[in-house]
Amino acid sequence: MRTTNVFAGVLIVLMCLAVLIPASSSGEAREIVVKGVSDTGVDLNNDNILDRLAITMQVHVKVAGTYTVYGIIKTIDTDPIATSNATDLQEGNGQMVLEFTGETLYESGMDGPYVVDLRITGGEAMVPYSYTTGQYVVKDFDQESESPSPMITMGNENLTLEFPSVMHVPKITFYPTLKRQDYHFEVSFESLLGFSDDGDGVYTDADEVLVHGDLRQSIWDESIYQEGGVLRLTFENTIDLWDVKASNPVGMCSVKFIFNTNVEGTYKKFDIDYRFSGTFPGVDYFTLEHTLEDLSGKTRFNVGSVNGEPRIQFINGGDEMMAYYQWVDVAASYGDKGEETIALNYSTETERGVMTLYVCYPYEEGSERILHDPILGIKEWFVSGVKEDPDGADHSIISFLGSLVLGGLFIGYTIHSRRKRG
Repeated sequence: MRTTNVFAGVLIVLMCLAVLIPASSSGEAREIVVKGVSDTGVDLNNDNILDRLAITMQVHVKVAGTYTVYGIIKTIDTDPIATSNATDLQEGNGQMVLEFTGETLYESGMDGPYVVDLRITGGEAMVPYSYTTGQYVVKDFDQESESPSPMITMGNENLTLEFPSVMHVPKITFYPTLKRQDYHFEVSFESLLGFSDDGDGVYTDADEVLVHGDLRQSIWDESIYQEGGVLRLTFENTIDLWDVKASNPVGMCSVKFIFNTNVEGTYKKFDIDYRFSGTFPGVDYFTLEHTLEDLSGKTRFNVGSVNGEPRIQFINGGDEMMAYYQWVDVAASYGDKGEETIALNYSTETERGVMTLYVCYPYEEGSERILHDPILGIKEWFVSGVKEDPDGADHSIISFLGSLVLGGLFIGYTIHSRRKRG
């Protein structure tokens, strides 16, 4: 909720400034003219309930490039509803689409028509525009408006991942196939925060957030590749990074989540690839904000490590680990100094069965890319005839000591019996 309020506040301030500050007319400045606006309710899964409110803008641009539209619907008793979307436009006529989720409109409790404050930016262009939608009734919107989720089965009944085909929040849902009805876990990625550290190398409320990037601001592009036993799932986006104090964009970050997996394994590794552009004075750490949740509501969390690598375990009522999210405790950083290895820290908050995880990446001026390697997994003891221990524990020593004790007892008993007979 904290990051949502910051993002919405930033958009409101910028829209007010947009009315007062004209676009520069020097050189080949970009120009964009709004030719018309329309709205429509979108039913993604044909259940006669609206999952989206889509605002479509017909525009004309003078110079080709990437243009971003920001939109805010002001509500009565709840926070403003804010969203944005970036579009590559060619010179001439084009179209931009902005979507509000049905869930946020339902939670506002407010019927339409909705007054949407729009702001389109690109280069030096900054065009404010106000639009009023048609009539809508709040109950027509889906209170849990998830996108259709095609299922990707990894094989061998070990692990199933789901992802939305139209992603406004990058998230992965996973659970053991054999217990599909009982366990349902989700990891989603909410924000990228640049902060000034207070000296402990982790993110807490005491740290000063200087830069904010909202991973929920627009649609993510996804692709799937599968051949033989290998599956590759990628989704990526470029997000604006905002200076929280000055309320203006100071750079961008291209974020890519890449899943590479052998479909018969019990864990699914993936890479997170960040590519930064811009300057971020005072920022010495970036942190990725995760949300971990058991949607079945039957587990708690256990924070620990395996072989030195941090792990968040999903633990059921019987103290049995059902799934885990784990990551390598270092990342590769690329920039002016070439490739470097940076050590990672993390912090967590847990409230009402939902854990917020902050994985923190050290950042220096001149850094352009950070590449990191996490893992999703579940507990499976038999895979392709091989017994696995997901905790990485080595029981061979314990078994050996146990054998020694039993052997000693047997030998002692034999000697004692022979002496007694003699």
